[in-house]
Amino acid sequence: MPLSLFFLPLGNSRPLLSFEGDLFVLFYLLVIAPLGMALGAGEAANPNATIGIARGLTLMLGYELIFFLSALAVMVKFNTASLWKIVELQGTFPDWNLFPFFLSAFAGLIALQGMMGEKPFDLIVAPHEIASGPMVEYNGKYLGLLQLYHAIAIVVETGLFVNLFLGGGSILTFILKTFFVFMLAVTVDNIMPRFRIGQAVKFYWKYPLIISLLGILVVFIWR
Repeated sequence: MPLSLFFLPLGNSRPLLSFEGDLFVLFYLLVIAPLGMALGAGEAANPNATIGIARGLTLMLGYELIFFLSALAVMVKFNTASLWKIVELQGTFPDWNLFPFFLSAFAGLIALQGMMGEKPFDLIVAPHEIASGPMVEYNGKYLGLLQLYHAIAIVVETGLFVNLFLGGGSILTFILKTFFVFMLAVTVDNIMPRFRIGQAVKFYWKYPLIISLLGILVVFIWR
């Protein structure tokens, strides 16, 4: 997951690993990192860890697809898979992609809630149900590394949304936008109850998926 930071435009500086198609690599890294944690926790005989892994892998089939489709609408419109170019083509407010790609941004924001593990999609850890799931067998420095990984993942995921739909910006504006997106997710986390795994998957494959597909359809009509 730390490698993902080198693909992310932070402020006005070009990312160290920026190239045409870097968005596909970034999505690959976002998917492969949770699989590593799943393999590690899967070695434990603790049923709570097994339940958490099963929930996480199932839920990932929902939110990763929707977030990718949201980004795909932007890639199709600008005819590029370079995150840096997408940021450059947006400009300043009100030229952010949030407005012409409102449907895609809305679907991506719903997917982001699951990617960050916030309610109503915090099924993977669910402290009161499965005692933090995959992390139940970790302690000490290993638990600390997992918490650090989660913190970096939040920065990458919220930063990716900011660069795709909120125009990136200077270091200060980028931090403020990222903080706003994070606080929005935390607010939803505090007012929503937790879905059951069946409800969460059904929800993702119903409403956000339709919205993200409509967003792509709008782009093809708009072109």
